[in-house]
Amino acid sequence: SCNTTGIVITPILSGNDTISAIAMNGNRIVAAGTPDTATGTIVAVARYNSNGSLDTTFNSTGKVTTALSTVDQTHSMRVQNDGKILVGGTTQANVDPKQFVMRYNTNGSLDSTFASGGVKTISFSDGTVDQGEGMVLDPLGRIVLAGQSDNTAALTRLLGDPYLRITSITGPSSEMINLYGIGVPGVPQQLQYTTTLGQNAFSTFVTLTPDVNGQWSRTNMNIGSYTTLFFRFVLP
Repeated sequence: SCNTTGIVITPILSGNDTISAIAMNGNRIVAAGTPDTATGTIVAVARYNSNGSLDTTFNSTGKVTTALSTVDQTHSMRVQNDGKILVGGTTQANVDPKQFVMRYNTNGSLDSTFASGGVKTISFSDGTVDQGEGMVLDPLGRIVLAGQSDNTAALTRLLGDPYLRITSITGPSSEMINLYGIGVPGVPQQLQYTTTLGQNAFSTFVTLTPDVNGQWSRTNMNIGSYTTLFFRFVLP
């Protein structure tokens, strides 16, 4: 059950707080919104356990705030398969509003491997008013942002996780397997394998490059008599 009443109220700062997006992260609940500050608005994310308590493994308090400018508006959020949290919206950077998307690690810190310090801002042209209003992840894990630029519909697609993923394994025989997966179109990666986990135990099997639709496959892989194999992908 969530709390004892089914209702949870979480003050972020001392002013007004608005929730703009909510998502499930396993059995946890993630909420993103826009709290007021003394000078404007910022971005806030809170993560709750299934019982409604704040998840203190997330930024030690269960909530985190991020200021990109003095006026930030949160409009969308998605949780990736790996638990990282994407938050999108509009930031009043300098004079002209811009779209933004930021990514948080599962512990609540900004993901420094994403864009610049965990934050990507998008401007369609100098002087335009660009607003980010919605976000989805396509089947390849790429980020698609919807909004407007000077009152005209505007879409942006960003490359997501560059690493390939295995979506299906079939076995035509006891010593042969077929692998199928997805990844960023045209980005080659090495498929490596090992029978025992260890940083130096992997050997390169083959280099794979997804097609224009982000699909890849490797059929009739001879794995010998091994009953357990671990795979990983490495960018060349």
